[in-house]
Amino acid sequence: MNRADGIDCYQKALRQGQRDYREKMNAGQSPFLPVLDDILQNVPVENQIPLGQVEIPLELLVGTKTSGRTAAFASNFMPLLGLKTEFATKWINLCVSHLDEGIRDPITCYEYMGRFYVQEGNKRVSVLKYFEAGSVTGNVTRVVPKYNDTPEVRLYYEFMHYYPLIQTYLLTFTKPGSYGRLQKAMGKGPEEKWTAEDRAAILSLYNWVEKAYTALGGDRLRATVGDVLLLLLRLYSMEELA
Repeated sequence: MNRADGIDCYQKALRQGQRDYREKMNAGQSPFLPVLDDILQNVPVENQIPLGQVEIPLELLVGTKTSGRTAAFASNFMPLLGLKTEFATKWINLCVSHLDEGIRDPITCYEYMGRFYVQEGNKRVSVLKYFEAGSVTGNVTRVVPKYNDTPEVRLYYEFMHYYPLIQTYLLTFTKPGSYGRLQKAMGKGPEEKWTAEDRAAILSLYNWVEKAYTALGGDRLRATVGDVLLLLLRLYSMEELA
């Protein structure tokens, strides 16, 4: 890929960012990325836990850790700054590099309630989202809220218990006990870890369910793809679904 192609990609990404900005403004919503520092201002935090390197689904990368880059990105991580800026030059260089050899350097980010907020690597995330990549490697620190009896926090604490076993962030549910039911549906003991093959099989099935569910309007419902997948696994075996 040459620089002219990179410039063309930036201009297309810029139009996507500008369109997203207008749509959010017209809807009375913030046109910028959520900032984790702002979200946590009134949240009691129990702990911060380094997770090491994690393969992060890009759909779960939703914001930045600090407000330093707020004006540079629309809420969809597409750029908002003009072509003649230093920011645009760096984005274009990353774009060319990504198509020539791939983006290999891990980003640095924080995870809170199953969503990720970038501290270092915003432009890398922007480029990868533009090309609709599936995931990015990141050095992750988990921010754990103090336990309370709200459904969201109860479900998140359940997720944290099962994460070392399942090692994926994509599977989320709306009903307590779902992770235990998933273990049973997978033929696993309560504390039995998944193999890489288990994870590959369930995520392949997840992708199929997600496409079908979204195509039929499921993204407008409260139920998650994980809820639908768990229901299918209680009705059919993995072999039948495959």
